[in-house]
Amino acid sequence: MGNCQVRSCCLVSTRLKDLAGVKLAAHWLLCLVLNVCPLTFRYVRREKEIAETKCDLAVSESARFKQKCEQLSQQLQKAEETLRQERERTQVMREGH
Repeated sequence: MGNCQVRSCCLVSTRLKDLAGVKLAAHWLLCLVLNVCPLTFRYVRREKEIAETKCDLAVSESARFKQKCEQLSQQLQKAEETLRQERERTQVMREGH
């Protein structure tokens, strides 16, 4: 690797470290302004992910319950229709005797 390339790599590396330092400093400054511990952000982010997961689970469970309710409703309608037909058949048989 040429001398120019080594300097270029070192310069890029230094700039990236400076940017990381600026990002970290900005993060700490934000924490100071908001009067919060940096770990609070991680905690809140984690809690948000947990809440989103629970919400997704509740939505899918709700859809499952809705589908089950529709199935049971259809079964009830069929049972009521069968019962109605049986009553009519029984009534016809009684009237015939």
